This record gives sequence, structure tokens and C-alpha cells, in this order.
Amino acid sequence: MKLHLLFLVLASVLGLALAGVHQIRLSKVDSKRQRLMKQGKFQGFRRPEDEMRLVRKFSGSKGNGKPGIYTQAVNDYFDLEYVGNVTIGTPPQTFAVALDTGSSNLWIPDSTCDENQACDSDCGQDRTFCDYMCDDYCCEDDCDDCYDGNDDDEPPAFQANGTQSAIHKRGVEREEGSSCDSKNKFNSSLSTTYKNDSRSFKIDYGLGFADGFLGNDTVRFGDGDNPLVVVNQTFAQATTISKVFANDAIDGILGLAFTQLSVDDVVPPLINAINQSLLDEPIFTVYLETEGINAVGTPGGVFTYGGLDTENCGSVRGYVNLSSDSYYQFPIQGVNVNESYSKKENWDAISDTGTSLIYGPTKVVKRIAKAVGAKEDNNGDYIIRCKHKYPPVTFTIADQQYNLTKQVLTMDVGMAGGNCLFAMGGIDLEGYNITWSWLLGDPFIRQFCNVHDIGNLRMGFAPANGI
Repeated sequence: MKLHLLFLVLASVLGLALAGVHQIRLSKVDSKRQRLMKQGKFQGFRRPEDEMRLVRKFSGSKGNGKPGIYTQAVNDYFDLEYVGNVTIGTPPQTFAVALDTGSSNLWIPDSTCDENQACDSDCGQDRTFCDYMCDDYCCEDDCDDCYDGNDDDEPPAFQANGTQSAIHKRGVEREEGSSCDSKNKFNSSLSTTYKNDSRSFKIDYGLGFADGFLGNDTVRFGDGDNPLVVVNQTFAQATTISKVFANDAIDGILGLAFTQLSVDDVVPPLINAINQSLLDEPIFTVYLETEGINAVGTPGGVFTYGGLDTENCGSVRGYVNLSSDSYYQFPIQGVNVNESYSKKENWDAISDTGTSLIYGPTKVVKRIAKAVGAKEDNNGDYIIRCKHKYPPVTFTIADQQYNLTKQVLTMDVGMAGGNCLFAMGGIDLEGYNITWSWLLGDPFIRQFCNVHDIGNLRMGFAPANGI
């Protein structure tokens, strides 16, 4: 008994993970998308962000404790963003991160983030990309003192005397601050378990970029009393981040995909946890709720590490073997909308919690949209009446049919006139280093819990409770 009590005391002091199921609840924060919707700008914003995100993200970017099952709650920000907490260091420093199954690195802002602002190389090549992704000084028009990112130049936002200067963009004078101003930043000097890593780091996403360097410390999934603790974890400390992250409800990103996808071949935290035998099983389950337009910071779902989520998900309907060693990619056999439209073809699909819609071949998505009564607008979005009823869109995967209903495909994003967004988009990715045709994002995962069976290299799908 004394030895047992001593172990519990040591586990509490050292942050050791004990077996069990734990709910991690998060605080409420506003997201960038909330403000865009309130301003009526969301519809025009989503299209360029998502298209660039898909191409850039998927075209080639590369502790002690007993085994157990760990659950991490995530919050729903207008059905388009899911955020969980991690802590890093000893004592723990807490960060809100996007839980992304389409990438593999963990990064958070460093305490020095944006002391020296710089422009990503893509900022000067594409004006649309620059407007959405880069700091304003990288996208100047007719500006004599615009910063081009060269080491010899001083960015106009921070002059030699340390004061901020006015930035002129399209005739509007404004003060330019740091993209890291509102972020929680990691201070390595405050952690007794931190180790230096001499490597630099750079990662590109469709939704932005992060530059910095690598470090090593203890990482905890969740910030409650009994998190999953992963020691000797290499992660990235960002010194510059894209402005697209500036108003997001996240500090950084926690990638949950495979090591083969990882920048600098860093072993991802979840894979590291499996290697350290911290989980009952080498799997994790994703359950996402849908709370609608007013879901600011509400509990939005649960990530369960080490087992199935039997509380929020039904029995697994079927499994399909992965066809990639980098992404959660698998073959699908076809899609149909009752008798109105049917297309059988051997495509590959990818599961990605970091994407807000379902994407597929443009011609096929157009036919699906027509079959359900959605109409394409000038931005390429599909609009449907919020109250309109239609049959499910069915995907066939490993001879099993998975029906997606109006509840997950009709998204109320604050449009006028009783209109909603149909949660599918068309995109053709031929010519890029991409081997899949369909991206099954958050709407699919809301309907069917995704079981990522890393040990057997397969995906399982279980109906989400309450849908």
C-alpha cells in the first residue's frame, strides 16, 4: 500500500501518465472565422483559403507512464475549426493547437516569435496568396520602402530605433503588429527538461507557414490532471508565423500523421507515445460534434488516444487498409445520391481533421450538388436552402456504404435569405504531387467517427452517436 501511494505521489509530481479515460475541457475563445461571418465576409474568404490550403499542404510538405487510453476534448468554432490543448515543458506551459491528421509536426510560437519579421518566398509570387497568408508589408502596392525579405533590409514595421512605422496598403495607413501578439509563447528558459536542438525548421501549409528552430522537451496531450505524457519529444519553436494564424483561436498545430510526412524526419508526438508503449493499443479515434453557427468555444468533440471511443461512437462498421505510408489515405469505390446520380470509380481518399469541407473531382461534385438541389455561386461555393430536404450522399468504402445526411452537409454559416453552404467543393489536383482524388474532411468525420488504426495500417468508421 505504501509503495502504491508513493508511486501515485511521484506520478503527480513528475507528471507521469496513468491508464484511464480522461476528458479535457477547453476555455472559450473567438476565432477568425467568427469575425468574418459576423462581417458577412466568410463566403468570399473560404474559397481561396481552402483551395490554396489543399494544394500547398498536400503537395509535398514534408515520458514515462503506463499504457492506457487517453481522451482529449476539442472545441467547435463555427463548425470549421477544432482545437485542443497541449502542454510543453516542466513546469507545463499550455498551448491551444489545431489537431491535424493531415500533417505530422508539432509547433508552437517561441518567446522570440516575430522579433524579426520576414516574408515567405511565396508571398511575392502570388498576390491572392499574399493577401490571405502574408503580413501586409509583404504585399505592398506602389510602396517605395516595402520589405522584400532580404536579410540586409529592415522590415518597415520595425525600424532601427525599435519603433513601429505606418504601413501603407492600397491607400490605407495602419499600424502593423506581430502575428504572434495574441499567442501563448514557449519560454525554454523556464523549463527544467528542455534540451537544445541545433536544426532550423520551416513548414508550409495551405493556411500559412511557420519558420523557426527545433527543441526537445516533455509534451502532454491535454492539460488536466492525468494527460498523456510523452518525454524526449522534438517539436518546433516558431520565430515567424504567417498572418493567417494571427487571429485564429490556436497557438500552433499538433500533427497526428506519420513520420514519413514529418518535416526534418521528426518523430510525431503520437508516434513517439506508441514507441514508448504509453497506449493500450496503437490507435486513436476522432469524434467531432456539430454545434452550428453559435458554437463559439463549446465542447466540439473528443480525440481518444489508445482505444475506441465507446461513449460517443457506435460499433465500427468496417475497416479499409491504408494505401499510403504518410497520410491516412485509403481507396474508395464510388459515390451516389440515391438513383439521381451514381459514379463508380477506383479513387483514393484522405481523412483530414484540418479541412472544413469535403472535396472531390469538380465534375463529380457538380453532379452531386445538382442531385441534392445546391447551386454554385460566383465564388465556386455551393449554396443550398437551409430547410431544403434531400437524400443522403453515399460513399462506398471497402464494400460498405456510408451515408452523409443533411445534418452534416448543410452548414449554416450566417448567410442571408435562408441560404446555407453545401459542405462539398470541387477541386482537381492533377499535376501536383498528390495521389488522392477525395478529401473527406470534418463533415464526414462528424457523421462517422474515424478510427486511425496505426498498428494495422488501416482506417475504421463508426457511426457517431446523435447523428
